[in-house]
Amino acid sequence: MGESCHGKSSRYKELCGRVDGELEAAMRSKMNSEEGKLIYRLRKQIVEPVFGNIKANKGLRRLLLRGLEGARIEYHLGCIAHNIDKIGRGWRESPVCAAG
Repeated sequence: MGESCHGKSSRYKELCGRVDGELEAAMRSKMNSEEGKLIYRLRKQIVEPVFGNIKANKGLRRLLLRGLEGARIEYHLGCIAHNIDKIGRGWRESPVCAAG
């Protein structure tokens, strides 16, 4: 079974089949609706830039701590760093800071 999923030379596995396509079909119909397209389009401007900043600019591509709790802690620290940068950027660009 292992070879059928990832072959002899590959270290990566693929999902070979679906157990239940009902959820997939429901999500597909939801995403193909006009409301679903509008909501998903907003993701590009709301969520994706944050993930890109944390991964690319903050260097948080791989987590160093072990376990789910360690991963949560490390990811939250990355989020805190992103938010501090965002607050600092807003503070530096504010008219009060520029005038004083």
